[in-house]
Amino acid sequence: MNVILTPELERLVQQKVANGEFASPEAVIEAAVRELASSPTPAVPLPTSEQRLANLQALFEEIDREPAQRTTPLPDDVFDRENLYDDRA
Repeated sequence: MNVILTPELERLVQQKVANGEFASPEAVIEAAVRELASSPTPAVPLPTSEQRLANLQALFEEIDREPAQRTTPLPDDVFDRENLYDDRA
């Protein structure tokens, strides 16, 4: 398997090897993947800017409607902070 890293991540891998923390770049990547696999909760991808914008547009459209015109409730995750803001709080 070939992995392409950003220049920043590549420098980090090289630095870990140069500092003697790992024997090779492969060992750094293996350790990172093992750490990811052992984390208690799987990583959930954050919504993209486009998804957050779509969530906000759906919310604004719901707000603009008369209560009698609402046919389906919005999904709960529309109101999750990460879907509304980009600060990842």
